[in-house]
Amino acid sequence: MQNKGAIRLFAILLALVSLYQLFFTYKTRSVEADAKVFANGDSQKEYVYLDSIANETVYSFLWVARDYTYRECKEREINFGLDLKGGMNLILEVKVADVVKALSNYNTDPTFQQALKAAEEAGKTSGKDFVSLFGEKFEELDPNAQLSTIFNTIELKGQVEYNTPNAEVLKVVRAEAESAIDNAFNILRTRIDRFGVTQPNIQKLEKAGRVLVELPGVTEPQRVRQLLQGTASLEFWETYDVSEIAQSLGQANMKVAEMEAAKAPVAKKQEEAVATEEESGDELALLDEIKSDSLATDSLRPEMKSLFSYLRPTGQRGARVGLALSKDTGRVNSYFNNPVIRSLFPKNLKFFWSVKPVEVDEQSLPYYQQVFGTDFSAKESAFELIAIKVSTHDGRPPLEGDVITNARKSTTAQGAFEVSMNMNAEGSKTWARLTKANIGKSIAIVLDGYVYSYPNVNTEIKGGSSSITGGFSVQEADDLANILKSGKLPAPARIVEDTVVGPSLGKEAVNSGLTSFIWAFIVVLLWMLFYYGFRAGWVADFALISNMFFILGVLASFGAVLTLPGIAGIVLTIGMSVDANVLIYERIREEMKSGKGVKLAVQDGYKNAFSAITDANVTTFLTALILFSFGTGPIKGFATTLMIGIATSFFSAVFITRLIFEKMLSKKSELSFATGITKNWYQNVSIKFLEKKKVFFIISGIAILVSIGSLATQGLKLGIDFSGGRTFVVRFENAVSSVDVQKVMTDQFEGAHVEVKLFGSDGNQVRIATNYMIDDNSEDVDNAVEEKLYVGLKSFVGKEVSKEEFLSDYRMSSQKVGPTIASDIKKNAGLAILFSLIVIFLYIIARFRNWEFGLGALMALVHDVLIVLGIFSMTYTFMPFSMEIDQAFIAAILTVIGYSINDTVVVFDRIREYLGLYPKRNRDEVVNSALNSTISRTMNTSLTTFVVLLVIFLFGGEVIRGFVFALMIGVLVGTYSSLFIATPVAHNLINKKK
Repeated sequence: MQNKGAIRLFAILLALVSLYQLFFTYKTRSVEADAKVFANGDSQKEYVYLDSIANETVYSFLWVARDYTYRECKEREINFGLDLKGGMNLILEVKVADVVKALSNYNTDPTFQQALKAAEEAGKTSGKDFVSLFGEKFEELDPNAQLSTIFNTIELKGQVEYNTPNAEVLKVVRAEAESAIDNAFNILRTRIDRFGVTQPNIQKLEKAGRVLVELPGVTEPQRVRQLLQGTASLEFWETYDVSEIAQSLGQANMKVAEMEAAKAPVAKKQEEAVATEEESGDELALLDEIKSDSLATDSLRPEMKSLFSYLRPTGQRGARVGLALSKDTGRVNSYFNNPVIRSLFPKNLKFFWSVKPVEVDEQSLPYYQQVFGTDFSAKESAFELIAIKVSTHDGRPPLEGDVITNARKSTTAQGAFEVSMNMNAEGSKTWARLTKANIGKSIAIVLDGYVYSYPNVNTEIKGGSSSITGGFSVQEADDLANILKSGKLPAPARIVEDTVVGPSLGKEAVNSGLTSFIWAFIVVLLWMLFYYGFRAGWVADFALISNMFFILGVLASFGAVLTLPGIAGIVLTIGMSVDANVLIYERIREEMKSGKGVKLAVQDGYKNAFSAITDANVTTFLTALILFSFGTGPIKGFATTLMIGIATSFFSAVFITRLIFEKMLSKKSELSFATGITKNWYQNVSIKFLEKKKVFFIISGIAILVSIGSLATQGLKLGIDFSGGRTFVVRFENAVSSVDVQKVMTDQFEGAHVEVKLFGSDGNQVRIATNYMIDDNSEDVDNAVEEKLYVGLKSFVGKEVSKEEFLSDYRMSSQKVGPTIASDIKKNAGLAILFSLIVIFLYIIARFRNWEFGLGALMALVHDVLIVLGIFSMTYTFMPFSMEIDQAFIAAILTVIGYSINDTVVVFDRIREYLGLYPKRNRDEVVNSALNSTISRTMNTSLTTFVVLLVIFLFGGEVIRGFVFALMIGVLVGTYSSLFIATPVAHNLINKKK
């Protein structure tokens, strides 16, 4: 083997990188185990513990010259999906149509309104963005109409004039719509950061306006929905200068010290400081003295705590009261919320935190170490507390964001970045009055109760045009401009897909997933030892173990999310990765049978098997890639795992095993690739495949006709992924009747379609599916449906159970899919299957330079898909597990396609080889011989994969049972079609061509 040194080096580096990445997971699990012991079952205490050590070093690796904090380790660990640890998965949508209406100032022009409706309808099936569809529909309705008459508003002044062409107007509208969506995304991201959730995930989806949000471990879904769907509230507030409230701060510091049972010397020191202030009247000097005393006291007696132990005064004028570490903000809030402390401050004073921590670099680090102490590091997060002055009688802000007509990033003459904003006439008057009254002071820009900026007013600003400077970076200027525009367009996000997984169900999923994984792995390891003997078997087993190690290491490196389908993907990879070893070993056995020595047989075995292994892996990888492109959520996780597994298994099986065998041969170790029991298996198989092709065509034809008949008459049970709707999995203390539950819930859901089915084998768990209020997009609709669910099932769970207990302890999971999402999922599923068939057809043609082989493979794949669909159609009414057609089922179909083409390619590869070796023999005999020679490999791989899937089916849990059932059927049908359908069809076509 060439380049052995490079391969060995790569394997070592890959192993070290995997070890390095997996240690992050090990360290976080270790820290979290300590937190659980410390908290003793108190989840809040556990969170506080983890938050307190977030910036402490917990990991340093051998050759990496840096330390990692717990927070950094958490960012690099293997992420578990929501189905494995519980939590909430949401897709929110900012309707572009609403933004377009707002940009038009809610114009009532009939053509405009009709075009909006037509574009929304077309968007359900088209891949184009909404603005393009709107432009097309507007022109179709009235080719002579001008969009400039619709969008020539105050908000778009300077961008759209009366004579602006339609194409230019659409560009402006598209840019404004994208800006509104970006702003909504930023607001959502900021709100999510406040949940205290570890590893939240928020990302934009391909379709404009949609945002995916994943919140692991969330236990209050109602609060999440309310917070994420609320309209952003942008406000401008006057501020206090810290010197104006210095005396109150000093008194509060004393009072907190008393409340914290501070020692007498500290209290005395602070009393003396207050007395000095009362005599001198210099508030800022007092604040500096108290700050210095507080730092000195903390360093000498850490147990002596006061307000300034957590809220550090900076000794500077302005609206900033002080700085607090992230872990201390909650404590500071509790102090200021205390009525005794609150009474020390003016009644019109509010405290708001900055939305982002202060930036700490090498230049500013000494300053912050002076504020917090020398232990402060740049890794820690410190937030500013701003003093807000309420100057109105009703407590409302003097100015709100709806007066802003435009905001944008710009640059000064010196090249610095600033933010320019414009206001309407009403806002301009208020702004002029506000800035005149606050010259030399700050005005805070607040969104959702957090301060984004508090610029200082230099002079009265008339006309409504202002510039905000402050040493902004490009990103900071963009962010502030977007925030200022948040009050301009009413673009609240609405939930269109909502999945909740309870923590107990997540824990069960982990247990069942790991159980299936361990048992499947053991089965494969034992089978390889049994079939190929100890030496060859342990080499294959070592490759499998290495493969598992590499998969987990690469998953951690990419920051991929491991879901329950992802575990199924890993286990499936185990079964499929055996294929490469089997192909190599079977070729080696053939070479040895022909009289070659072990060394030459090993060399030729690897050489001759390489082509089939490559083709099989490429075709399966292509289907996984297509699945990744069109899937979402857990299905994307399944595809990711499968692609990584294919790549690592190829490397492990082809290169690592080769290195081991060559090392063994160099030491003249004895090698055999069979045991006394298995050495003669499949040796004299002689099936007349082509002679019996009509029999198999008839069998397949009948199966296809029955499948089509069932699909036409009985159809398929569409999951809510495709039909839209809501599902709830509810577990009771005792067994219940699904009929009784359905009757109660039909009444509660006001006659809407309700289907209740027992879920699992214990009889105490049901799955409730309904389309109740699925078209309602109001903010509280999901909470209202949950209320109905609770009221309906109260008689089954017990009247003493509260709604909160019901949702946390009895509601195992829930899912909502809106109609538009369902339409998109259905379209993407069809495209995924279509593209996979086309790609594989083209690959086979390119690889074998023969369209007949490509068509034969395509016919076999269509045969497999139809039969799997037919079996689901015929059995979904009585199977004790879910047989719905959803995204997971589409993933199974694509996996079946990949597996089937894997099998078919191996067979075609052997036929091509035999035709080259025996060009003068009868073609039918050559093809039959080629097919018979693959029986050992086909049976080995199929049996191993099927047994692995059977283990998952039995131990993997209720959630993925239908998914695995589809794979099991696919393996059986795919194995059959590769031998009895694909080859005979291709053979017939070639004969007809000749």
